[in-house]
Amino acid sequence: MLHSKQWLFAGSVLFLILVPMLALTSIGTIFMQGFDITNIGPIEITHDLAPPHPSRAIFWWLATLGPLSLWLIALMRLFQLFRSFIKGRYLNLEAIALLRAFALYTVITVLAAISLSGVVDWSTDPERHVATCFYLSISGEQAQLLFMAGLILVISGVLLEGEAFKRETEEYV
Repeated sequence: MLHSKQWLFAGSVLFLILVPMLALTSIGTIFMQGFDITNIGPIEITHDLAPPHPSRAIFWWLATLGPLSLWLIALMRLFQLFRSFIKGRYLNLEAIALLRAFALYTVITVLAAISLSGVVDWSTDPERHVATCFYLSISGEQAQLLFMAGLILVISGVLLEGEAFKRETEEYV
């Protein structure tokens, strides 16, 4: 039977593998849609994402690369968090700060994607009027991600307060 530290180590190693894979998948999805890639050699790729219209591609790239960059920063913080777990640093100021940074960047990523959703949709369809750039669209996945990131942000704030209380108590005693 594995002890809790062994489970934490094994889970951290797994996430050290999965986080870069998620980053590469995120980058790949944007570039496959942006360049309308439908096959790689003999492998056919199907997706329901419309590529940007050539006359509006620059707007599409600007509207998608911003949130992608924020998401990659969030994933980098998550990677650093699991790397600190590997070293046995579970609940310290560094780990709490990395967890908080991951949650904050995730919230900002989702809000940026929501706020730029009209531009992304407008840039894929040459028939759409420019006024459609100003609508907001939120998907179920975005709402769920925003909820979970907000939850982690609040929990990390509680952990930060607990750490401050612990230091204050140690100084008093």
